[in-house]
Amino acid sequence: MTDEPRVTVLSTEEVFSRDFFRWVSIRFTYRRYDGTTSGPVDRIVFDRGDSVGMLLHDIPRNEVILVEQLRIAAVGHGTGWLLELPAGRIETGDSPEATASREVREETGAEAAEMEPIASFYLSPGACSERLHLFYAPYPEGLEIQEHAGLAEENEDIRVARVPFEEALEMIKDGRLADAKTILGLLWLQARLA
Repeated sequence: MTDEPRVTVLSTEEVFSRDFFRWVSIRFTYRRYDGTTSGPVDRIVFDRGDSVGMLLHDIPRNEVILVEQLRIAAVGHGTGWLLELPAGRIETGDSPEATASREVREETGAEAAEMEPIASFYLSPGACSERLHLFYAPYPEGLEIQEHAGLAEENEDIRVARVPFEEALEMIKDGRLADAKTILGLLWLQARLA
């Protein structure tokens, strides 16, 4: 194996940018497993920036906190209203931990507890640069939340739900939960508690 870079970017061009979304056209070559170099390859990448998700666990009640809100991209496969973990985009200059604390407050009204990293992962690396940093926040003394939350200036209308942990696992099995970060976080917690 050589120390040469496996990917050589020949050019990048911003195709579209609006709000906090960007599409970038990238032309590159890469070294194949047989040692040869590919011809030029063109791809469009959705550059959204990184995000966080928070698994809030009310230990005395053995409940997890989920938020329900409209996700317009999901409307074609149902109502578009998804139950998921509180989450949000990392602002420039913020750490994942600071973003997680802010999003918990904005989306549930709760103060973030001590956080433990679960994992960082790509959501759809074939086309999107976004990595999600997933955290676990245990609340050993219980957890106070609001019933409705969200920022009006971001058009957020969020219903906050306490869900018994065992019921949340059933919601994965019967398809009521369809959000990847939420499923991953709950399965992580199931393994931890086993």
